[in-house]
Amino acid sequence: MKFRTLLLASAAVMFTTSAMAVDITNPFYLPTKGKFLSDTSVEMNRGKTDSGVEEGVEKSAYAREELTYGVTDNFAVVAGIGNTFDYNKDDDYNNDHNFDYSLGVKYNYVNGKLMTQAGAMYNTWNQKSWEGKANYHDEETNDRWMKELSGYVRVGYDMGCMTPYTEFTALGELDRNANEQEYSWKLGLHKAWSKATADAGVRYTFNESEDNEYGVDYNGNGHNERVDLELAVNYLVNDNFSIGAYAEYYLGGDAREEVDPKDIEYDRTIGLNAKVLF
Repeated sequence: MKFRTLLLASAAVMFTTSAMAVDITNPFYLPTKGKFLSDTSVEMNRGKTDSGVEEGVEKSAYAREELTYGVTDNFAVVAGIGNTFDYNKDDDYNNDHNFDYSLGVKYNYVNGKLMTQAGAMYNTWNQKSWEGKANYHDEETNDRWMKELSGYVRVGYDMGCMTPYTEFTALGELDRNANEQEYSWKLGLHKAWSKATADAGVRYTFNESEDNEYGVDYNGNGHNERVDLELAVNYLVNDNFSIGAYAEYYLGGDAREEVDPKDIEYDRTIGLNAKVLF
């Protein structure tokens, strides 16, 4: 009886380990050599500002497909395409063709339970297609495509079914007079169960802009900062497929790029995503 109990317990442990062996939602996951990971997401954003004199509401939707290919077990290339759907009727945006494109790389390094991931991404989009040729003119770029280069370093500690991690991200404009830069720092925790995962974190974002869209240097050279809460839950249908939901919520900050700065009453994003490994 004892031997049978031991066998059953061992089988249960093996089953649990197998069920949690592949977590494609883990922030450190990369597809192994020759494998593809498809990440499809759709999200809605809504924000409201209140200056005490007038209020403003903005809302938009964003859809994105990102494909990651494992060149080796620890190195992958990434390509993505997205589209922003703008619902602010007072703006001159083209609501059907606001495409952006990205190409980048990711690399993992594991030393025992300490995990490190680094990545870089090139992003570009044609602002003319967003605003229409008749409405758009940018003297900083001579009407060329908008370009950005971003990079990040993520460090975490594998505690089995739980992974605390931190992440630092830098993003900079290319081919513009100002070449403004933005930085963010995140503290996060990833938790895994046999068929579900959850991720929670707080992100601090800041930048320095030379002036605002009106060419005015406002209060401290356009310093902007914000803190956001980021949450995600996922259901692992199997080792190769997951579905999930995520949300971002503005907690506070100080935005000074506008001539008459408005307080952010709320800014929230909710989205759905699906990941497929093949």
